Amino acid sequence: MRIVSFDSTPLNNSSASGNFKVNLFLKDPKNNYRFVSTKFTGLKKSLVMQTDENVGRKFSYKDLYKELQKFNPEIIIFRIDFDQPELMNAFIRYFNTTNTPYILIIYDSWFNLRLSKQNQILTQEFFKHASGLITEIKDLSNEIKDKYQFNKNIIEVRNSWFLSKSHFNHDIKNDDKLRIIFSGNVNKKINYQSLLSFATALDNSDTDLVLDIFKHPEESNLEKQFYNLKKTNIFDQVEYESFFKNLRRYNFGLITYNFDKESRQFSLNSFSNKLNQYLHNGLSPIGFGPKDQTTLKFLKENNFINVFTANNLNELSKSISLISIDKEETIQKTVLEYFNLDKMHEQLNNFYHESSTVSHSRKISFKKINRLLNFQPYVEGNIKYASFNNVPILIFKEIIRILRRSIQRVYKKLLRIIKKLLGFNKQL
Repeated sequence: MRIVSFDSTPLNNSSASGNFKVNLFLKDPKNNYRFVSTKFTGLKKSLVMQTDENVGRKFSYKDLYKELQKFNPEIIIFRIDFDQPELMNAFIRYFNTTNTPYILIIYDSWFNLRLSKQNQILTQEFFKHASGLITEIKDLSNEIKDKYQFNKNIIEVRNSWFLSKSHFNHDIKNDDKLRIIFSGNVNKKINYQSLLSFATALDNSDTDLVLDIFKHPEESNLEKQFYNLKKTNIFDQVEYESFFKNLRRYNFGLITYNFDKESRQFSLNSFSNKLNQYLHNGLSPIGFGPKDQTTLKFLKENNFINVFTANNLNELSKSISLISIDKEETIQKTVLEYFNLDKMHEQLNNFYHESSTVSHSRKISFKKINRLLNFQPYVEGNIKYASFNNVPILIFKEIIRILRRSIQRVYKKLLRIIKKLLGFNKQL
């Protein structure tokens, strides 16, 4: 089938959701995909379409529409992201023009948090017209069914790899210091406080374990909170090409979830994409968070050793001192049963064909989403509810955010140019 994905995360991205798209969609041998995302070009976001992990082409909506009409997709995969009005507008316009059946893909329970009135209406509209739903775990599917009376096709698929490309045999030298990695998004609504608690407990433990946190560059405030910790190191996320090679340097992969009520509303039924990355590269997972959190329940049910659910620093420090590496058989058995990419592709293919027959003749009844009147920054991140009283603050923050990202991009380009010049001088 011909499928187009509208998702703000590009393919050439080391984030878990980017890796999810590469494995589940790009490596799918039976279906043909196009991937629409957004990218900053100068001081504004532009629509970008990719056919593989290369950078992709920038499009206006008019040109994107023409390109998609040539491709003639039979089904759309759409990830709701209220921080991306450019992408949302493009999806709504395309669906309303073509009535191509679409499938929603949802990773977290962001709909439980306080949404603006506009986004509450939009969420209802998106579920009403959808022909199917992709989640990663049954707990989240059931929550959505109950909340939105969603009775269309639903499939649970997880970020997976081909078994032949897994790295189970992860040799550990006896004289090496055991190391823990946390790789990915550090988010106050999901894992910030629990990650800080784990790092603090690690500092207070009598083990010589070291924690390396590879965060996204924009999370610059992280260093201030972790500055005095002796056993924790902070790095920016490595480039996409080096991501998995870097992962295989470690013995343990850390997954944390916050204990507070607001975080639990968002992430209680969230399944960690990082878990697949850790297991397929031979790392033993470490889970820390509420005992009823979906990922931690999964680790317990599949007999992984290092799962800590007590929200107490003293107890956590003692538990960290007893951390041990899981049996290789436990990792292999879990990957074979739950993360087999061939099996996932077969399930997805059947799901696509079923969902493509469920179509709607009606349009999504909503006008163009306005960036400054959207009042809902970061639905899959730092969610805030806005009123007219703090619109100037939101506008100011938006301008600062755009400027900061622009400076970061210019800085990275200059570094690449300098490296190339240095390489050229060495050749001379």
